Amino acid sequence: MIRDEIGVGNVTFNSYSSHNLYGNYASLFDNVDNLNAASFHEIRSGSPTGDWGFGITLPTTYNISSLILDGRNDCCTNRIENIVIRLYSCGTLVYSAPAISSSTTGDTTVSIPNIRADEIRLVVPNGGNTGGAQGVINFSELDVIGSD
Repeated sequence: MIRDEIGVGNVTFNSYSSHNLYGNYASLFDNVDNLNAASFHEIRSGSPTGDWGFGITLPTTYNISSLILDGRNDCCTNRIENIVIRLYSCGTLVYSAPAISSSTTGDTTVSIPNIRADEIRLVVPNGGNTGGAQGVINFSELDVIGSD
């Protein structure tokens, strides 16, 4: 939806107790299985006690039905484990998916029951770690499936 309909230039990216390093946010939507430092990395900053990760603010509300996280093909697929997908509408939390508990090279799909939202956050709750006791969210592509 973001790559094919909305356009990456029409969304806003935000970091929460973290910062982007290596592959930038747009690399999540370039339709390339980026490897190594070309892949997207969001790094936890310090020792937060709350959520850390990143968010995508959409230009208007959409019905979101799933997110597909494409794990790197070279390593580090566990760096999406423990991520929680949270959807917001006008600043109010409207849906929180269960944490991603396992990962694989290739696609990990998080189903969402057609929730209307204008912001998508991918966060690790309570200052926790991603898989392998890492403070890094790292994958190569993000597909947001939904409709207006």
